[in-house]
Amino acid sequence: MADAAWRWRAAVPGDLAGIRALFDAVKQGERPLAHDQWRFFGRADEPAVLAVGEDDEGIAGLNALLPTEAVLDGRRFKACQSIDTMVHPRARGRGLFGLLAAKARDMAAARGIEVVYGFPNQTSLPMFMKSQGFQYLGNSPRHVRWLRPSVRKPGLVGTLLDRVADLLPHGGARGWDVSPEPPAEHELAALLDARAPPPPGECRIHRSPAELHWRYAPEAAMGYEWLTARRGGRAAAACVWGMRDPSWGPRANKRAGLMELLGSNRDGLSAALAAAIDRARGAGAWRLEAICSRGDLLPLLRRAYFLSGGTIPFVARGCGSDAPPPSRWATITGDFDGY
Repeated sequence: MADAAWRWRAAVPGDLAGIRALFDAVKQGERPLAHDQWRFFGRADEPAVLAVGEDDEGIAGLNALLPTEAVLDGRRFKACQSIDTMVHPRARGRGLFGLLAAKARDMAAARGIEVVYGFPNQTSLPMFMKSQGFQYLGNSPRHVRWLRPSVRKPGLVGTLLDRVADLLPHGGARGWDVSPEPPAEHELAALLDARAPPPPGECRIHRSPAELHWRYAPEAAMGYEWLTARRGGRAAAACVWGMRDPSWGPRANKRAGLMELLGSNRDGLSAALAAAIDRARGAGAWRLEAICSRGDLLPLLRRAYFLSGGTIPFVARGCGSDAPPPSRWATITGDFDGY
């Protein structure tokens, strides 16, 4: 049970300094200011769900959910991802974690959001399951395309591995014009309309143009880059990759993420993916990774020599009710903590 001394409320933009101080106390280092402004208060059409807990010393806890939309068997519904769940060291063991999680879900339910999902680390997974009623739905596989293995294995062996990585095919198809720019509005709408429906019983995230524009905005400080594959002047596929920019300081670790693969033309998708590999390598990334459980995209990753890089737990539960969440999800992202 939560300590009676806690006060909770919805966060407002004026709380940003307190939230950032909380992050620093928990993680020992701040994110770029522009990133946090974008993350918490940068989306006007579907603002983040933010519940903060306070005591006399200020903000002591945060539970943050980012809204999106999902689709299951043709039905679209509101969902959200659990991103930041933080409790100050002075407040741990006093019920604040559970209080804020429950309040944030109630706030989400009041906005019509039905399901919350997340990628907890192994340390927090038991808390999500035991005290918050999340269902563990398996692990999401991580796929890694090595670009400069010498970062992990220095010396002669690493140098040789770098050369091998440079020589590996990346699956690109010929005859495509891939440009480092987002699709035009009508092209993006067409790519989203061309999405193949998920297999029966499989739940997927169903992004809108407005969400994509916010998600990959420069304000995120993640260096997101769109790559659009065209043939005959017509956009047939697009992808997004990104990597923390220098404003992250020591946290700019040169690990790049493959965020999106949009479109139904497989050759176009291969061309866009090959360009992402080249662009990430040219930007100095030592690996490009994707957290992907989409069966339709896995052959593209394998063809481009993405290798297994472990797994990440995936959990979900209902918001405002005990209704079970969809049991089978298929997702793709490259920086699940960047949502």
